[in-house]
Amino acid sequence: MPKVNTVLGAIAPTEMGGTLSHVHLTLDILCWYAEPQDPELAKLAAKPLCLENLGLARRNGLMVRDNLVQNDVELTIREVREFARAGGKTFVDMELPGIGRDVAALQRISRATGVQVIASTGFYTQSSHPPEVAKLDVGALADGMVREIEVGIGTTSVKAGNIGEIGCSGMPDMACLPDEEKVLRAAARAQARTGASLTV
Repeated sequence: MPKVNTVLGAIAPTEMGGTLSHVHLTLDILCWYAEPQDPELAKLAAKPLCLENLGLARRNGLMVRDNLVQNDVELTIREVREFARAGGKTFVDMELPGIGRDVAALQRISRATGVQVIASTGFYTQSSHPPEVAKLDVGALADGMVREIEVGIGTTSVKAGNIGEIGCSGMPDMACLPDEEKVLRAAARAQARTGASLTV
């Protein structure tokens, strides 16, 4: 039977239990930050998220810097424990390079809560891509994803168990951006080689 990679080791698919297949336990999407042109709004947008700028964040989630980063691991642990108390067993985490992937934090969350966490490989939308994505071809990108699934992410032994969230910012009347298409093709190749789940 094939195994599923979690941040604490491989498990059988039958051990997954109740699973949320798309979560963001840590996140950094500052690549989408849209600084307001108005000086007063810019001051408000630069403050930590609070009652004073909450309305601004609700009207335009990309305008308040603090709204674009989720790195409070203790808060995440408390919230994941609620999922576990309700009978949940597994999260598929969608963080990737360029949007805050932190496998050490994912391991800490999993150990503290008993919830299995599946890390992901790949790249999100082009605005978040690390510079090397533009330089690599489809084959090299696919090889990198396969390596993260079969060997480990970076210098860790933590293996990815999912490919994605692969981002395509095109619309029905507009094609994906070139590097996004390249990443999507690479993700499809990596999926065919490994059998890992793929999220687009």
